Amino acid sequence: MSNTYSQPKDGWVCFHCGERFIKPGTACDHFGPRPNSIPACIMKFEDKDWLMNLRKLEEKNEDLKLINISLKKRLKRAKTK
Repeated sequence: MSNTYSQPKDGWVCFHCGERFIKPGTACDHFGPRPNSIPACIMKFEDKDWLMNLRKLEEKNEDLKLINISLKKRLKRAKTK
């Protein structure tokens, strides 16, 4: 889970559906791992397993993007030597 924002004392409130989340994990499940993720209430998944699988894939995608950036930097450095 991303630590983009610190936890507010009263939790997070979704301005789309009005639901309040006190625990960081449930907030992340609803809002997604990144600020540009689509909230669960907008996607309207009927099956929570689909949502959880999507959130895991979003995290994996972000991890792979970071690895890709790192590998591109290493390749660029190797080419300049």
